[in-house]
Amino acid sequence: MPVDYQDAAARHFHDAELLYGQGRLANADHLYGMAAECGFKAIMKSLGAPMSSRGNPLERSHKAHINELWDEFVAFVGGRGGARYIYRLPIESPFTDWDISQRYYPQIHFKKPRVDSHRGSAKDVIRLLEQALLDGVL
Repeated sequence: MPVDYQDAAARHFHDAELLYGQGRLANADHLYGMAAECGFKAIMKSLGAPMSSRGNPLERSHKAHINELWDEFVAFVGGRGGARYIYRLPIESPFTDWDISQRYYPQIHFKKPRVDSHRGSAKDVIRLLEQALLDGVL
């Protein structure tokens, strides 16, 4: 099955919003990070990031999760004529406190201010995807 980062970003974000609305902050936060990661990978792929035949990143640094991918995205996209996709983002990653292993953390670890920060940043990435679609990049 080929990878579809754009679809995955939209799906993870939609599900995160449903969980957030129900006060299910732990899983919502996890999915906000996954949505942002998939959104970045969709844009990177469309701008020529090397991918396998299934669509997975070939570059080790592009395989990273969002807490490490943010800086890589900014560097890659900026060097590929995609500056219009980074000027709207904060310079420093808002996901430095997010980790893929948080899916194992106790729910009490997830406080609303932290989740709200990730939610806002995931929304920014979804807007970038929408812009890339309008631009004909995706």
